[in-house]
Amino acid sequence: MPEYVIDYVLLHELAHLLVPGHGPDFWRLLEAYPRTERARGYLEGVVAAERLPHLPGDPGE
Repeated sequence: MPEYVIDYVLLHELAHLLVPGHGPDFWRLLEAYPRTERARGYLEGVVAAERLPHLPGDPGE
């Protein structure tokens, strides 16, 4: 994972020490990290790619 994504995940988990859920206060905390939106998009792309069908012979098969 790119460093900015790892940083986002760490900040996400640290924010839960202050705010347990994913409400407005939680997201307000994460807005302080300028790459929050980009990191979330990257992670969504990773999840979407994992759901794609894999062809025989693809790496990871």
